[in-house]
Amino acid sequence: MSIETINDSKTSSDTAATLGGSTSSISSISSTTSIVSSNSNKDSNDKSVRVSDRLSIFYNYFDKELLSEDEMKVEFSRVENKLSTILELYSEPMKNSKDQILSGKIKVKGEEVQISKNVQDFTLELSKVLNLDEISTYIFIKNYSTFILNLNYEKEEFYPLFIEYYSERSSLLCILGSMIRKQKGSSKYFKIIDSFIQKNRSSIESKLLSYLISFQTFTIPNYLKDYKYLQQDYCYYIVKEQLLIIETLFSYSYTKPSMDYPNDLLKLLKKFVIEFSIGNYSTQITNIPSSTSFTTSSSSSATPTTTTTDYSNIKYQDQKEFYQREIISNLERIELVSVLLIFNSNRDQPTKSILQQKDQEIVRVLSEIIANSSKITPAISTCLFYTILNLLPHSTETLQDCLDQGLPLSLLYNPYEYIYNIALYGFSSDNVLLEGYCDVILLFFNRLSEIINFDQIKVFKRVVDIYCLLYEKGGESFSQYLWNNRLNNPIFKYSISPLFLKNNIQSVLSILNSAIYPSTSTLVFQELFNISLNSETEQLSQFEFNTMIQPYLDITNQIENNFGAFVNKEINLPKQKLYRNQLKSFTLVNDNEVEIKYTLHDYIIDIFTVGLPQMNLEMYHVLNDSDTFYICNSYRIAISLFSKMINNDINSRVYFWNLFNQNRIFDSIFQVYFTLCDQLTFTNINNNGMNSKAVTDGLSSNMVIDIISEIISLFTSFSISFSNELLDILSAKEIWSCGPSSILRSQSKKGSFIYLLDLEKCCTSNNNFNNDNNEIDNNSNSNNNNNSNNNNNDNNNNSYILTKRIVQFLNSCFIKNNLSKVKTSNNSNNNQNNNLVNIDSAIAIQIQVLSNYFILLENNNHISTWEIVKEIFNSIQSILSFSQITKSDGLKSLSIEIIKSFSKSTGGNVIQSALINLLDLSSLLSIQNSILRTSDTDSILYSSLSLCKTILESMVLNQQQQEYFMEFINIFFKIKNNDNCLFTTIFGYTTSFTDREDIQICSCNILIYIIRILRNIDSKYCISTIFQNNISDNDSNSDNQNNINDKVNDFIKILYPTENSIYSTQLQTFALQFLVECSVSQVQFFNKILNLVKGTIFQLFKSNCNQETKLSMTLFNLFDNIYQNSIYFGEFTQEILNDNQEFWSCLIQVLKSASNQSNRLLTPQENVFLCLKKSYSLRIISLAVLLDSSIFTKQFQQTYQDQWNNCFRKNIDLLIKNEFFTCIDPEKRNPLNKLSNLLVPLDQLQIIPNSFLPSVLVYNINNIIKSHNLNNNNNDNNNSQQQIDSSKIDSFIDCLQNRNTDLLLSSAQLILSKSFSKFFRVLLHRKVNLLVKSTDSGLVKLVNILIEKSIYVLNNDIKNIENDLLTNLVESISTCTQIISKFNSNNNSFDELLPSFIDLINQMLSKKIDNIDQNIIYHLLSSFLYVIQSKKSITIQTFNQFINSLSILITNKLFRKVLNNNSNSNKSLPSICNISIFILQSFINLLDDSSLLPTILPHQLLDHLIQLLQHSLDTPNDSNSNITSIAIINLMISFCKQPLISESLLVKNILGILSSRKLAYLEYSFDPYISKSNSTPSEFYDQDKKRNPWHKVWSLILQFVITISRSLDTNETLQEQLANFILSHKDRLYCYFDPLNENSIQPQPQYYSKLWFEQIQLITSLLAVFTNYTKRYYLQLSLFNEFLVLSFRTLVSMSIQVSELSFIENNFKPFTRKEKRLNKLIIKELNNNSSNDNSSNSNSSNNNSLLFSNSNNSNSRIFDSLNNRINNSKFKFYIESNYMNIISNCLTILIHINEFIKTCEEFLPKLPLYTNIATFGTICQIGQYIISKQIQFKNLFKNSTEFNDNSSGSKMISIKEITDINTLQERILQVAEKTSLILVLYSIQYQVKEDPIYQCLLHLNQQFNIKSNQNQLLSLLTKIYN
Repeated sequence: MSIETINDSKTSSDTAATLGGSTSSISSISSTTSIVSSNSNKDSNDKSVRVSDRLSIFYNYFDKELLSEDEMKVEFSRVENKLSTILELYSEPMKNSKDQILSGKIKVKGEEVQISKNVQDFTLELSKVLNLDEISTYIFIKNYSTFILNLNYEKEEFYPLFIEYYSERSSLLCILGSMIRKQKGSSKYFKIIDSFIQKNRSSIESKLLSYLISFQTFTIPNYLKDYKYLQQDYCYYIVKEQLLIIETLFSYSYTKPSMDYPNDLLKLLKKFVIEFSIGNYSTQITNIPSSTSFTTSSSSSATPTTTTTDYSNIKYQDQKEFYQREIISNLERIELVSVLLIFNSNRDQPTKSILQQKDQEIVRVLSEIIANSSKITPAISTCLFYTILNLLPHSTETLQDCLDQGLPLSLLYNPYEYIYNIALYGFSSDNVLLEGYCDVILLFFNRLSEIINFDQIKVFKRVVDIYCLLYEKGGESFSQYLWNNRLNNPIFKYSISPLFLKNNIQSVLSILNSAIYPSTSTLVFQELFNISLNSETEQLSQFEFNTMIQPYLDITNQIENNFGAFVNKEINLPKQKLYRNQLKSFTLVNDNEVEIKYTLHDYIIDIFTVGLPQMNLEMYHVLNDSDTFYICNSYRIAISLFSKMINNDINSRVYFWNLFNQNRIFDSIFQVYFTLCDQLTFTNINNNGMNSKAVTDGLSSNMVIDIISEIISLFTSFSISFSNELLDILSAKEIWSCGPSSILRSQSKKGSFIYLLDLEKCCTSNNNFNNDNNEIDNNSNSNNNNNSNNNNNDNNNNSYILTKRIVQFLNSCFIKNNLSKVKTSNNSNNNQNNNLVNIDSAIAIQIQVLSNYFILLENNNHISTWEIVKEIFNSIQSILSFSQITKSDGLKSLSIEIIKSFSKSTGGNVIQSALINLLDLSSLLSIQNSILRTSDTDSILYSSLSLCKTILESMVLNQQQQEYFMEFINIFFKIKNNDNCLFTTIFGYTTSFTDREDIQICSCNILIYIIRILRNIDSKYCISTIFQNNISDNDSNSDNQNNINDKVNDFIKILYPTENSIYSTQLQTFALQFLVECSVSQVQFFNKILNLVKGTIFQLFKSNCNQETKLSMTLFNLFDNIYQNSIYFGEFTQEILNDNQEFWSCLIQVLKSASNQSNRLLTPQENVFLCLKKSYSLRIISLAVLLDSSIFTKQFQQTYQDQWNNCFRKNIDLLIKNEFFTCIDPEKRNPLNKLSNLLVPLDQLQIIPNSFLPSVLVYNINNIIKSHNLNNNNNDNNNSQQQIDSSKIDSFIDCLQNRNTDLLLSSAQLILSKSFSKFFRVLLHRKVNLLVKSTDSGLVKLVNILIEKSIYVLNNDIKNIENDLLTNLVESISTCTQIISKFNSNNNSFDELLPSFIDLINQMLSKKIDNIDQNIIYHLLSSFLYVIQSKKSITIQTFNQFINSLSILITNKLFRKVLNNNSNSNKSLPSICNISIFILQSFINLLDDSSLLPTILPHQLLDHLIQLLQHSLDTPNDSNSNITSIAIINLMISFCKQPLISESLLVKNILGILSSRKLAYLEYSFDPYISKSNSTPSEFYDQDKKRNPWHKVWSLILQFVITISRSLDTNETLQEQLANFILSHKDRLYCYFDPLNENSIQPQPQYYSKLWFEQIQLITSLLAVFTNYTKRYYLQLSLFNEFLVLSFRTLVSMSIQVSELSFIENNFKPFTRKEKRLNKLIIKELNNNSSNDNSSNSNSSNNNSLLFSNSNNSNSRIFDSLNNRINNSKFKFYIESNYMNIISNCLTILIHINEFIKTCEEFLPKLPLYTNIATFGTICQIGQYIISKQIQFKNLFKNSTEFNDNSSGSKMISIKEITDINTLQERILQVAEKTSLILVLYSIQYQVKEDPIYQCLLHLNQQFNIKSNQNQLLSLLTKIYN
């Protein structure tokens, strides 16, 4: 990482906001170089500063070691001089500097700066306030104004500047402290640090010592007399600065290789004792009156490791109390560290020669101290005591007298008590300092033991207390050091001496208890057997031993005469009792005796069974003596010792469990437990006033509570391995109860957990648990502080210690160790159900405790309360996390109920209020009555944030439970009293906790989840409302607005380029992910942020675009979202992206890496990020091309064309093969089944959404380890389960991690292939030349490659990802085929693709077809359809290759469902079955005429088709049925080309099925158009119509019947089925000829329509076909007479309509959108607007027909009102064609029937003919119409005019585009012949002789030149008229 510049971000957690710069002069304290206002909106390049330019930033990077060694070396060189001169930089005001300021001109870094008058005055005044050089003050002001906050140069601004100045000084001291600590520890900067310290150690020490001030004579400086509001702050910061100095001084002194004794000692004694008189303080330092009118800002901490936060919105009612408390606390720490500093100077024991040389000087200093005996303080007394102690062994005669005088003075105060206070309260949290402090104290006691025997110390118990504190306070490493050297330590040696042990075993118990850590637990267990109590040792003769004991021993080990063994039987001896399964030590004294040792272990067991249980502890009868208390306290310490040992060591746990169980020790412990519970209850009763005397006679309530709490802790430790067994015992004793009813009953059971919780709550609320009033030995109480490593506040009254212990037990027993046992809800095992009930009850109790949060705070130490809350939160998190990996419905329901408990907002929900309180740092600081963050506030805040994150994460994963989501989300947007809300508060945490990145990241995650949930539940809530009027609203006077504005500006600083940011890339990534979420659903807020970071965020993008990191990938994701939603972010897109060549260069550079073979080998994780970056780049470019972005085109043509061609155009085939359609298979690369059986079942592996790919579920490794206890300490759920080998655990975890990486890589590659597929298709549609040179061969080659790739994927069986990858491939194939068909008119290119397609489809269906996504098959078939439709013909061989696959797709029911459309269209895709039917139809239509299909098709295809058709016709409500019916009928129409197939259909009774009147579709298929029921004609015409899809089915059925009848016209079976079909639907067929509704006089609204007349045409065609069989059925059916009537009446109607002028224009109307489009297609040949083309005989409209009597006038009026007339369009042409076809069909019917009647005279015809001229007039009128059409046809191309009116959007077309001219002419001729024939037949038959008929025949003959029939006609006419 290359870092030369760093952008400043003023954060509250920086210990100082120090301004660095030049090191050459005082005036160069701060550098103005590259410092720009953080409030400006300039690019980040203009607001950057080097790491070393500000000491606060340098300290952050140095302490956290964020830079490489070389980078730090450069930065360190810039501040080295500052560090060596330390506070000398901050010199006092000087006259020369003042004169320069007054001159208005100064030089800074060689540049002259002009200073205005108001700035001069402000600078000089501030210089006085800070007591700082004037020029330095000016530079400090300018840097603050430009870099941190704009100034108005008013006195009210002195306060923040004052705070900033002292924070700057603190940073310098923090760096020095960090350096010395790092020198002792391991640091990568060791060489830099060591070189500096070696060179400057002595000068630093002397300077630090010189900076110390005396608080004995402390006064407020004169320059602050006029600034009272700064005085208290001055005291506060001066004290904290002094504490930093003294701690840093101790660090340097302690790490010094050797001391200069006694010079160092004397120097310190003179400084601290004589000069400062430590422990004596001026009243001005402890009681400074405050009139502060400003809110306290950030400050440096007392130690270099603790940081504070600037929360300017936090206001305290009594800030004075806080300052006084903090000042006094820091003064105490200064005093204690000063004492330790003097102790350290005594660490070298003086030699006699040195003392002889220095005795006079030593005497002089000591005498001066003794002379000032009136000023002796405990601190001075203790220092004097250690000094005399160190001098005594080798003192000279001169010294001895002085020492004798000083010794009584040194014992004026108890030095042991003082050192105890140092150990208890004087330690900071820094590990290095802790070890130093402890080491110095330890050295004191080592030196003490050389002078004094411990048996001479009456308060040796306090010495033991101190020794125990050293174990506890020094940390685990120092504790291990103490333990390893315990046998050389005089305190420990004396504690285990036989003489001391005889009367005081409690001390060694306390030491062992304090010494227990995970690393020492086993050693302490062994030590219990090494410490012998000789007074109880038993000696037996060899005979007694052999007979009484040896048979019951299992010897474990033997060394010479000593051996250990397990006892198998309980044995009582005179002095000892041997317990079953007890480990005992034996020694062979001689051949005749065996000594049974009595160890400390045995003593503890006896205490458990004999010592306390057998004492009378009942209410009134407790012995009021020291022995009782001693036993009780020993019992408490022993229980604590065992509890901690059992907790840390599995061997101890198993051993003691067996020992306790087999010897009824648990019963003894329960006896004590219940007795003490009774005592506790009795104490509570008496404290309420019943009998106060009994309290003083009993044990103190503190002791009772302590013992009960330690017993519960013992249960907790045992529960790690024996939770179920322990629960059985506790349930039997009714201490634990599960289930609502049992819990309710247990409230009255003394000793139950519920009872203790209620009792402690009640008693503590009333302050009834009093301190001990009756302790016999005051010093014995000291051991209460040594019971554990837990917080010392546990034993304070009102600490709710029982509540804490019970919560810990519930968490351990049920949550940590039983949660993983709840597996599935289907498991009938009672244990599983019991576990769930127990967990439910445990969490219910913890939730109840949490509901008492505010009560706990009122009566408890807040730290202890927060520890309880953290335990509860850990339990809840465990349940929520584990519920995601288990199949247990019960556990999932429990997790939902838990979340609901936090979601309830009605009734003042306490739990929700508690969570809100715990998430608000200002509330936490108020609780601890401080403005300073501590580790406790950080810890509880992080725990609360973590819980909140887990809840939100669970809500994201549980999409089904959305009803309560918003209730919980609402708590983040509730406006509090300070006009703030929790969302903005957490938003502020992302930047304010620079020392706690875990809090920052957790806060980011919460924000991300909130936005994601709002999007998932389609919430309309806009978070910009809580930021409105605040972002960049610098003129606002509202504190809250300014505060929110600052938070936004601070958040923006996270996005500064990596090399210019103090924030880690990890935090930057999470902040960007938050913006990614906002860019999708919170566009208003995101747009405001975007406007503030325009240049900054692009610079961050630019600096990271070439790195394969999560940060880089997230930036690409963000820019992709911005570009995809550019409609909202158009300004940013236009200014920053479109016009930016660097942006497009970055995208193409990323894509170019795809074809770059010289890339370095990337890790799988880097490959994931690279794939995603490529994907986002492709998406952006695709959209740019799709939008036809001129910017992109311009950039491409001018700059990147060569790069593009090299990347894509030249290598597109290789990219498809090797880059963009390549995926790994996680199942093959990293199978889990090999390890799953050894550790965790696969179904219990929790999967969660990946942070940057939420659609990918990965294994939550951390939670799996935690949930299943995969660690060596806890993996021991019972004795039968052996501990898992750590190597197996590591292997398992590695496998999971690799699997996660593979899943991500696989998904990333799929995303890339999808993006490329879209990119590929967009370019094909818009800019195909960017991909291939030739749209012919180039695209065909790509299709072949894509098909080959698809076949490869199929053959390699890539599980899980196969469908996705194939989808991307076939979509690309589909688009390619479309483009080929579009650009290639000859379509020969498809010839080579047909076999490839068939091969791919066949291979796809050869697999398990139910595993293939049907959308893949759909796209593939669609592509194949393009190929088929491009062919002019296919061979029977090709058909045979594919018919089997098509049959499978058609017959398999799996492919009959409607497919979802992945596009934005709401229209569904047809089923695979339907598109396969259509392809089969296309195949059949393309077959050669000579090709003959077999009657039997694969998979009984015809049977399935008929069944499917019948089912579809019978289920009209199914949306897919109509489409399926149409497809099948069209296929059957095509089948009619094949006689054999047609006969097979006939044999399968297809017409019989279609004849059924029970088919449900018939009810919906009558009307051609869909309209509202009961609509009037006027309403119908006003509506926009759609074609009735079921009417289309009916029409196709008629067409199929007609087609198959013509195909099999001689087949008798067909004739019978056809007759049956017509008879079945006769009424329906006739109904279409009646234009009136049955119950209305109004005409049928749909009659005059294109579709209605098409229906009449089909019906007449069907009847015309059927009349071929008149001869056969005339006798059987009366239909033919009806046909005659129907046909003749139809001809009459047709003659009337065609004779009326503009009848079609006046009566017909286009209803559907398609018909309206047809009406706009004007036929140019007909566009002469000549009405003469119509028949000249149109006056014959006066007729007697009733059929159309009411239609003309009404419809004409309707159309006149609509003003939507019919043009000479394609629509009108279709209607006229229908007229022609209907007339032709009717004439055919008349001719067919008349021919039969003429030949069979025995049947009398019933013709509706009138034997007059009117009857023949109808036929003649038809003849005239035909003649007019012929004349129109002849003049069709002679007088056409251009169509000029385009106002309606019409288009001109030629009639040749509609129909074949020859076919049209032939059809007109056929109608003319039929008309002539019917006239002749009727004239002959009825002997009609009329000239009009004759003339009509002549005109027809002449017009159409009917040569073939001319002679016959003439002969007929002659016969008639002669």
